Amino acid sequence: MKVEREVLEPTAGVSREIGFYLSSLEEVRAELRQAVEDLSDEENLRKILPNVQPIGALILHIGEAEFWWIQSIVMGREMDEEMNRIAHSDNWEEDNFAEKGYGVKYCIEAIDKISRMTIETLADFTAEDLEKIHVLNKPDKRIELSLRSILHHLVQHQATHKGQILMLKRFLHESQN
Repeated sequence: MKVEREVLEPTAGVSREIGFYLSSLEEVRAELRQAVEDLSDEENLRKILPNVQPIGALILHIGEAEFWWIQSIVMGREMDEEMNRIAHSDNWEEDNFAEKGYGVKYCIEAIDKISRMTIETLADFTAEDLEKIHVLNKPDKRIELSLRSILHHLVQHQATHKGQILMLKRFLHESQN
C-alpha cells in the first residue's frame, strides 16, 4: 500500500510559530502558481466581465495586501512612492490594467518578491510578537489586530482570491470553446 504523507513545515528564517503561518501562505501561493502557469499573457490581462478585475490584477492585489499589512500596519511605515511601486498599489481600481502588459510570470515574480520581503521583515519577530497589537485606523473606527490575526487574514485573503482566479480561468477557457 502506498502511503502519502502531508505535513506543514515552518518557513525557515523566522520563529517556528510565525513560520507555520508563512508556510501556509506559501502553500496557497504554490497552488496559485500552479493554477496560472498555463495562462497566456493575454488571458492574464483579459477582463471577462465589466466589474471584475482580470486575473493579473487579482494576483498583484494578493501581493499588495500582504505588503500593506506587513509594511504599513505591522511595521508602521507610511506608504511612499517606492513602496506603492513595489506593492503595485495603482492596479486595483484602474480600468486600463491590460495596457500595462503584465504577463503571468511578471505578476507571480512581483508577489514572490513581496513574500521574500515579508520573511525578511518578520525574521526578528518571536512567537510572543504574534500577540502584539497593531492598529488600523479607519474613518469611523479603530481596529486593533494581533500579528497572529493579520497573518491568518493574509492566508484567508490569498486563498479567497485563488478561488476567484480559478473561477475566472474556467470562464476564460469556456468562453474560448
